[in-house]
Amino acid sequence: MDALLEGKVRLLRDEHLGMIRAYQMEMPGGAIANMGWVVVDRNGNIKRRQVDAAFGTHLDLMISEVRR
Repeated sequence: MDALLEGKVRLLRDEHLGMIRAYQMEMPGGAIANMGWVVVDRNGNIKRRQVDAAFGTHLDLMISEVRR
């Protein structure tokens, strides 16, 4: 496992859409999240927001964004 993933990356489940709305990942029309990912720095600033229905196949891209 990549050292970057050992306790440093969190995947969130947000059934009430609070984080999804805060990071603007809600689908137009509401009540459901877009599939994708958001890289947030230690201060809570969004570094990258990516709507990506196949995000599970783009792990390398997500890791490279986290490392930037």
